Amino acid sequence: MLGVATVLMTLSIALGGATEMIGFWVVVAILCGVGVGAGEAGSLGVLLESIGVDRIVLAMVVWSQVWAIGYLVGPAIGGGVAEALGYGALGLVPLVASSFVFVGFARLRSEPAASV
Repeated sequence: MLGVATVLMTLSIALGGATEMIGFWVVVAILCGVGVGAGEAGSLGVLLESIGVDRIVLAMVVWSQVWAIGYLVGPAIGGGVAEALGYGALGLVPLVASSFVFVGFARLRSEPAASV
C-alpha cells in the first residue's frame, strides 16, 4: 500500500502542476486523496510490522514528528521549486520524498529478519 501510495501521490501532484484545467485538478485531487489514504494505512502497517507493540508509543511520536516536518517543509520546498522551475516541475518534490520510502523498502528487504 505504501509503495502504491507514493507512486499515486507523486504522479497526481506532477499532473496537477503540469495543467491549468480546473476540471483535471478535481481528478488529481481525488487521486492524490486516495494516495494519502493508502499512504496512511500502508505506513501504519509498516510501522506495526517493523516495531511491533513493544515500543509503539515512541514509534508513533517519531512518526508524528516526521509527518509534521514534511507538512511544514513540503510547501516551502514546493513553492521554491515552482518559482524556480515552474509548476510543471512540482512532481520533483514528492519524487524526492518518495525516494526515501523506496530506499527504506530496499534496506528492509536486504536485512535478515530479526530473531525473537
